Amino acid sequence: ELKQQRELVVAARCDMSAVRDQVQKMNETVEKYKVTDGTSYAAMAAASRPVGAFPRPRPVHSMVVSSVDAHDTSEDVITKIRSAVCAKTTGICVDRLRKAREQRVVLGCRTRDELNRVAEKLKSSNPTLLMEEKANKDPLIIMHNVLKINTDEDILGALRRQNSGILGVIPDQEYRASVRYRRKARNPLESHVVLQVSPPVWQSLTAIGKVHIDLQRVVVKDQSPLVMCSRCLVYGHGRKNCKETKDTCSHCAGSHIRSECPSWLAGDQPTCRNCQSGKQDRTDHNSFDESCPIRKKWDALARTKVAYC
Repeated sequence: ELKQQRELVVAARCDMSAVRDQVQKMNETVEKYKVTDGTSYAAMAAASRPVGAFPRPRPVHSMVVSSVDAHDTSEDVITKIRSAVCAKTTGICVDRLRKAREQRVVLGCRTRDELNRVAEKLKSSNPTLLMEEKANKDPLIIMHNVLKINTDEDILGALRRQNSGILGVIPDQEYRASVRYRRKARNPLESHVVLQVSPPVWQSLTAIGKVHIDLQRVVVKDQSPLVMCSRCLVYGHGRKNCKETKDTCSHCAGSHIRSECPSWLAGDQPTCRNCQSGKQDRTDHNSFDESCPIRKKWDALARTKVAYC
């Protein structure tokens, strides 16, 4: 019996030795991939991202083209543009071409130089075409949970004075900021403030992520320029210009508001109104869902009219 116990002890020591060797190998492997500067995860998460780390949507430089002949339709104008530019032979690249109101056509290029090439070609080849460059809009940002006691003037003043370390390097001629509108917050004493700012201001604020306003440090993020009707839930127009007379449910796409929706109250799966009308394969999400493919498409289109840099 004693001999058997000794054999068990020897076997246990061998197993412990094998485990010790394995742990040593694991430690050596970990050391190879260990961060050498001693930066913790919390420190990395707290560090501000550089401006370049944020993906910036690329704007499209546009101009409006019309004809001196009042009888020309938008199709006639497009035919004249195609004939004058001769894109297939000249190598000119046009990114967008769409009809607009009053027999006009909106033409867009990825760069200003390419747009200038188009303009020169139109002037030299067809003097009956009129051109008007369309300036891109300034981007939007949203400040979350700002106390309502602050007026628009208070917010704009505090933004520049209290955050001079971020915005002080921007020249006066390149600094623009104005309050566009406010959105309701859960706290009745607060609101989400949407501002339109110049590209350098947008870059600085979205990079830092937080700003001081009065006695608060609030979160600031990029705000989409996309307009969505709160009545019919369709993109491209607001509630004031909506032709529908009944509200559309954001949960089931029915003719009622969400708070009165039987499907929502029962906890049933949602149905996106836009994906349903667009005959998408997946409709199982709320109409306000930011991951909606229809929303992403419209958002990308809206951002082409905005100058982020």
